[in-house]
Amino acid sequence: GTMYGNGLYTAESSTKADEYACDEPGGHYEDIYTLLLSRVCLGKTYYTTKRDENAKDKVISGEHDSTLGDRRFREVVLYDSSQIYPEYIVVYKRKFKDNADDSDRRTNMDFHMELPIYWCNCHRDIARDPFKYQVYVRAGTLAQLQKLVDGASKKHLKLLSAKRIEHS
Repeated sequence: GTMYGNGLYTAESSTKADEYACDEPGGHYEDIYTLLLSRVCLGKTYYTTKRDENAKDKVISGEHDSTLGDRRFREVVLYDSSQIYPEYIVVYKRKFKDNADDSDRRTNMDFHMELPIYWCNCHRDIARDPFKYQVYVRAGTLAQLQKLVDGASKKHLKLLSAKRIEHS
């Protein structure tokens, strides 16, 4: 996005993140979406309720470390990739009121991923050493993730399962 300049855009609301989520039409992940649940370090935040494409200048000058855009949804923009740590990938299927069929098994399939080699926190060469070890999270972790989903969405979304990918 460029509402607050070029940067890493994050949001408190999963509804906002879903606006940017894409599936893979005609592919293995058709009708399957993902979002990242990340830890972010904000530092001193520049707060604004208006579009400011020059917000990054306040970070470059050292005056601030990130931008918090407070419009319909609150978005945090980071300009340094070391300020974000992707912790979970949430894989989901959109369910609409008129689509009560919950029998799609693809949401329970193994998730195959490849991460860009330039990600600072991922040192493995996935061509030779892939992320193969996936573990369903414990009930307590699933309950905590459900609380995050509940707090981040205006809709009632039920988290069915979550996997932790080891060696990431």
